[in-house]
Amino acid sequence: IASIPENFPPHYITDENGKPTGFAIEAMEQIAKYANIKVVYKPQKNFALAIQALDDGQADLVPNSGIASYRLENYDFSDPIETFEVVIFVRITSHDIESLSSLRGRKVGVVKTNIGEKIIASEDEIIGVAFDHVSIALVDLLSGQVDAIIYPKPTLTKIANKAGVDDFIKIVGSPLVEVKRGVRVRKGDKLLSRLNPAVAKFQHSPEFKEIYTKWFGKPRPFWTIN
Repeated sequence: IASIPENFPPHYITDENGKPTGFAIEAMEQIAKYANIKVVYKPQKNFALAIQALDDGQADLVPNSGIASYRLENYDFSDPIETFEVVIFVRITSHDIESLSSLRGRKVGVVKTNIGEKIIASEDEIIGVAFDHVSIALVDLLSGQVDAIIYPKPTLTKIANKAGVDDFIKIVGSPLVEVKRGVRVRKGDKLLSRLNPAVAKFQHSPEFKEIYTKWFGKPRPFWTIN
């Protein structure tokens, strides 16, 4: 049983029929095929609830979850499936925000349990505003309720592009951190011994490139980091 957030594009998307899809789902399907296991998906309202289901024993894994040092204390992860950058998004009209230090005294949107929340927690002078979902944070950024958002680059890029608002925001500064994503399981779970060889096989397969391109596409010029 895989516990997943119902809407975290392009990794997880629940279609109009309630069927999960997205990069993480299609990648998990290929990995499951190579590992000779069958995966049933159990959508939750958000990532926090998805992890809670894993903690409570209602699920066996969370596909494509961020591998972070503080998480390794309580969970095990498969070998990385992909790597992405966490960056600062601002409005296109913002010209005085160039880095994390520029955010002191400003309101910065982060998503609960996402790595952006951890980054802000270590910055006393930055006012963190936690959201249940990044789409809400994006609306508040566009309306001026927050001055910036710290979030994984490919996910927010995809959401802004789909909403048709990518011309109104931009990325500033260098990436704050690079995060690897893998399949998360409970600490000590022997399932990893079946997952890791399958992950390695998937990464070197033509399906990996096909699935990645399908969900992330090619970056557009104006998303280049300033």
